[in-house]
Amino acid sequence: MFDQNQPTPGAAGAAAENARRPFAAQYPWFSSIQVWQGFQFSNYNGLQATLTQRVSHGLNFTAGYTFSHAQEVGSADVNPVIPQNSLNPLAEYGNAAQDVRHRFTIQGRYAIPGIKAPGQLLEGWQLTGATQIWSAFPFNAVDGTNDVSGTGQLQDRWDLAGKASDFNGYGGRIAVPCYGAAGSSFAAAAGCSTGLPQACIDAANSIPNGPGGTTGLAQLTKFGCYMSGSSVIVPPAQGTFGTMGRNIFRGRGFNTLDLSLMKGWTFKERYLAQFRLEVYNLLNNTQFAQLSATNGASLAQPGKFGATTGTPNIINSSPIIGNGDTRRIQLGLRFQF
Repeated sequence: MFDQNQPTPGAAGAAAENARRPFAAQYPWFSSIQVWQGFQFSNYNGLQATLTQRVSHGLNFTAGYTFSHAQEVGSADVNPVIPQNSLNPLAEYGNAAQDVRHRFTIQGRYAIPGIKAPGQLLEGWQLTGATQIWSAFPFNAVDGTNDVSGTGQLQDRWDLAGKASDFNGYGGRIAVPCYGAAGSSFAAAAGCSTGLPQACIDAANSIPNGPGGTTGLAQLTKFGCYMSGSSVIVPPAQGTFGTMGRNIFRGRGFNTLDLSLMKGWTFKERYLAQFRLEVYNLLNNTQFAQLSATNGASLAQPGKFGATTGTPNIINSSPIIGNGDTRRIQLGLRFQF
């Protein structure tokens, strides 16, 4: 989906933007003209490996590893997002939102050797486990508030000076460090520092000017910047598009271990009663939800950019069966006939 009536970049504001729309003279009553057209394409490359241990001495397991890279123009089939620049939708080509480079899983079962005992107390014990380890998902850092391009799309990305990897690993409770000039929105935000690092000033000075001579330094003074390691993210000059690609940053990985202990009793060879103790997220690892426009990936939220306190199951509105919750213990009794 793209806006066929997107205004040329420039000053922000509905009146100024509508005057710059391609069909302003012919259809002055129209603003955005959204066209649903399939310009999306994607590719996936992956290496998949599986190791299976069949039952031997009571033990069997299956381990799997995937090394992959998924790229695409858009990650939404339903309710797709308008690109940053509708005149250049292919600039959205980048890592897919579901691009997990490394994924390792292993699940297995061990039948503990039994010993004849009254009430079958030392027989029929089994231990099962399942582990998942994923590398980090990418996230798209977008300014959906300030309309720095002046197109009204509110999908603007900023400029990155340095390495995208310096901003990897966020996605927990700690936000990306932010800095603002005195009187700016960044300086007033909780958790931001007043004063601009020289690295931000140098990056802003190197940004091309926008329509009417707008500068990156003026935009930096108005808003602020982010800095992690030796790299910075600064806003582009008003009326221009940032140079950051889509989904160039990565948050945190995911790992969990589930374990079950089962005890069975057999009756007359046809009936089985099984007690189950099941523990999910045995190590009680804290898992944070993937960063998104509504969950820590907004450049317009200094002091919150790069931070989330939500778990995947809560953020995705699946508190009962979703993953990422704290340790859970479940007891059950199963009768099989």
